[in-house]
Amino acid sequence: MRIFLFLHILFLTQLAFAEEQVGVIIPLTGDFTRYGEKIRDGLEKEKSEEIKYIYEDEGCNAQKAITAYKKLSHIDNIKLFLGPWCGSPQTSVAPLLPGSKQMAILGSSAPERVYTESQGRMFSVQHSIEQESRFNAERAYEMGARKVVILFLDNDFSRAHEKAFRDEFKGEVLETLTYSTPDASALKSLALKIKKLSPDTLYIPDAFPLMHGILKELHTLHLNDLKIFSVYSAESEDVLTAISSFGEGLYYSYPVIGEQEALKYFPAKAAQIVRAVVSKCGSKDIECAISFLKSKYAFNKNGVLEGELGLKTVKDGKFKWLSLD
Repeated sequence: MRIFLFLHILFLTQLAFAEEQVGVIIPLTGDFTRYGEKIRDGLEKEKSEEIKYIYEDEGCNAQKAITAYKKLSHIDNIKLFLGPWCGSPQTSVAPLLPGSKQMAILGSSAPERVYTESQGRMFSVQHSIEQESRFNAERAYEMGARKVVILFLDNDFSRAHEKAFRDEFKGEVLETLTYSTPDASALKSLALKIKKLSPDTLYIPDAFPLMHGILKELHTLHLNDLKIFSVYSAESEDVLTAISSFGEGLYYSYPVIGEQEALKYFPAKAAQIVRAVVSKCGSKDIECAISFLKSKYAFNKNGVLEGELGLKTVKDGKFKWLSLD
């Protein structure tokens, strides 16, 4: 009986050690907790039994993401990561990967520079920030935009959007307006500045100003004919609630994935690729993993999986693909 018990324990121990571990850095607390839950659902949907996810919270905060990374790296000895998901955490973690010969697969949009700064070790399955803003610059111009004001809550993510839009847009960018706190007085002041600048189009490269109420402030100043362009993160119930009827006609770029939700689709895609990587190379042989990714999937020179973008709009209080008829 003792021998049987010993062998059983030994078997379970060997099984535990045989389990492939992947570190997952996602927002689990703070303003983005609900988004983190959707991301987790997408990841778990495609996880194989041989893989164990070890979750750590980034809170969409760079320092918190670094703490999460160090715990996974030094205590759990993780070599293969999913995430981080937010912009500043991505740019903070990317330069840390080469020193420990690690690799990360992102299930969200990211700046193209994370691939360079990670020395080719941080890949993304979703379009890059720059691809999205170049797309928006082209579509806005085609739809008559000639004088644009760019507005965002100041962060690295939006700064990357701003630069790409400016580089691509054939019209005139009158000014970039930023703010650091979402209080009502800041939004009122920004709306007054927009009115004074008299643009025909406003580009908002993140969802924060939409959720903070900028469209209501513009409506108060009778700026109802202003075209508003944004990015894929505009498609959320939080945004729809915040913009109310003032958001009718809002345009935003979105990956061409049918009616699927990006916050679940791309985490699931990342998890599928991780599953294939682990099946081929395990979770520790990162050089094998990188070689496999490059040979198996259509990642471009910036480490971004090729994909198509389209344009959506808010119509009758719902998110819909824009009809070009």
